[in-house]
Amino acid sequence: FGSTLAASVAFASFSLVAMLGQGIPVNHGVLSAFDIDIAPGLLAAPPGHPADLACLAADVVLGCLGKALPQEGSAASASILCRVDLQSCSPTTGSVHFCHVEGGGLGAQIDADGFSATIFPSGLQSIPAEITEGTCSVLVRRKELIIDSGGAGRSRGGLGVLVELAALE
Repeated sequence: FGSTLAASVAFASFSLVAMLGQGIPVNHGVLSAFDIDIAPGLLAAPPGHPADLACLAADVVLGCLGKALPQEGSAASASILCRVDLQSCSPTTGSVHFCHVEGGGLGAQIDADGFSATIFPSGLQSIPAEITEGTCSVLVRRKELIIDSGGAGRSRGGLGVLVELAALE
C-alpha cells in the first residue's frame, strides 16, 4: 500500500506540473507546492504489480484538468507499461530474473505531437534490445515504431512500439 500511495502521489504531482506549469522545471520546490491527499483505503493495489494502479493517477488528473482547462491539456497516454517478466536458467550463469519494459506513445499537446515509445509519466525511454538480450536468453527479433499509431489530427500522439521476442534456449 505504501509504495502505491507514494507512486500515486508522485504521478499525480507530475500531471499537475505538466498541465499547469508548462515550461517550469520539475523539482522538489515545484512539487512541494501541491498538497495531494488520498483518503486511506481508496487505493487497492492489484496483485503482483501495485505500480500499475499508480500509473493511472496521472491520466486521471490530466483527464479531470483537461475538462476544466481544454486549451492547456494533453491527450491520454500509455499509462500502463508493457512489461514482460523474463527468467532464464543456465549452468554457467545460474538463474536470471529480468523485467523488460516498453513504453507507448505520449498524448499530444495542444501545439505539439506526443513523444514516441516513451514511458509515461516519467519520460524515460524503453529498455534497449541489447540490454534485454545481454541479460536473458532471449533474442529481440524486431523492435519498431508502429506507423500511424498516434492517431490523426493537427497534433498527433506519439507512436507506440512493436516488440517481438524469441527464446534462445
